[in-house]
Amino acid sequence: MDGYRILMLLLNTKRWLLPIASIFIVTYSFSQASFTTSSDTVCLNTPITITNTSVGQANSYWNFCTNNINDPTNTNSACSTNTVNILSSSTRTPPPLIYTIPGTYNICLTINQGLATQNSMCRQVSVQPPTTNLDFNFTQDKCNPLNVTFQNLSSTLNGIKFHWDYGDGTTVTSLPNDLTNINNYSFLGNYTVTLTNTTGCPDTISKIIPVQDTYDKSIVLTHDTTVCKSVPLQLNSMGGYDTYCWKPDAGLSDPNAQNPVAKPLVTTKYGISVTKTGDNLVFNGDFSAGDIGFTSNYQDSTNGHSVYSVGTYTVDTTATIWHPFLARCHDHGGNKMLIANGKDSIGAFVWKQTINNITPNTNYVFSAWVQSMSIANPAQIQLLVNGQAIGKAFTALAD
Repeated sequence: MDGYRILMLLLNTKRWLLPIASIFIVTYSFSQASFTTSSDTVCLNTPITITNTSVGQANSYWNFCTNNINDPTNTNSACSTNTVNILSSSTRTPPPLIYTIPGTYNICLTINQGLATQNSMCRQVSVQPPTTNLDFNFTQDKCNPLNVTFQNLSSTLNGIKFHWDYGDGTTVTSLPNDLTNINNYSFLGNYTVTLTNTTGCPDTISKIIPVQDTYDKSIVLTHDTTVCKSVPLQLNSMGGYDTYCWKPDAGLSDPNAQNPVAKPLVTTKYGISVTKTGDNLVFNGDFSAGDIGFTSNYQDSTNGHSVYSVGTYTVDTTATIWHPFLARCHDHGGNKMLIANGKDSIGAFVWKQTINNITPNTNYVFSAWVQSMSIANPAQIQLLVNGQAIGKAFTALAD
């Protein structure tokens, strides 16, 4: 703002100078809000540089702000609702902006707010989410625990490259559609394994992987023995395990048998690795306790809902008792089963349960027996864990 004072004089007939008025006149400098951004489309956590190209005096007031126009409570395209003022925005050039939530944002600049020279400008910036939701699991070789296979479970694999860091100094860039990678560790221990997508908007996931091997000499029941060359000797181990792997496999009838026959040609020291699946963490997984322990978007037919209506279910011993037009099927694991008349739309879950006492970075196996009871209209099944699809949807067989 600039100003100057004008003294108005009147000359009378007697040539006297008489002051008539003193007026203070204010003039305003022209201001035009204008700025550019380093990009109008960015990935999450990518800095956006703002360059102020406004026209105006150096002592103008610069007010930068930003908001998310995807917010349903925001009814104004400018920064008047749910506004976040940019830190140090009163300076001509604000610091870079970093968005941590995807969406479309307004960045607005107002010059000389509240004055006659107020002027504003807004630009939109689209903040993109990661190209894929990253996830992976791992499996130790039962015969060589230092040999670990990693499986890429990311939501999108086609056309995307990934970078693996196995935590032991080994890194690998995998080609698109590579589902598995193998790393051979030199020592047992805990390793931080990191997976990053290098195509599109990046993301990173890290897990601490225990590469361990527990030694239990009680598993082998056969004591050190002296035999003649090529004379067979049966090796015995404890039962109750899911898999067995004897090493070395030279001279063995079956290295994956619990009790193979050994016929070594030289003095040999045999060892064994075993694996065992833990206890079932699913409550009432065989439905022997009836209709408890789970939730469903389907309607329980025992509560007055017709069995002929889609989207109904029951827990019973056989499907034909519940619905006469359904095929007969056999139960697994108990004397009852969940029987459902499928919905005619996707998205509804028929069975859902929260599993507690989950140990991080531990492999779990989920299995179920599913059978379609209508050949003409077989069931389409999709398994989800924490809302994330595991594998592809599949068609349940009718036998």
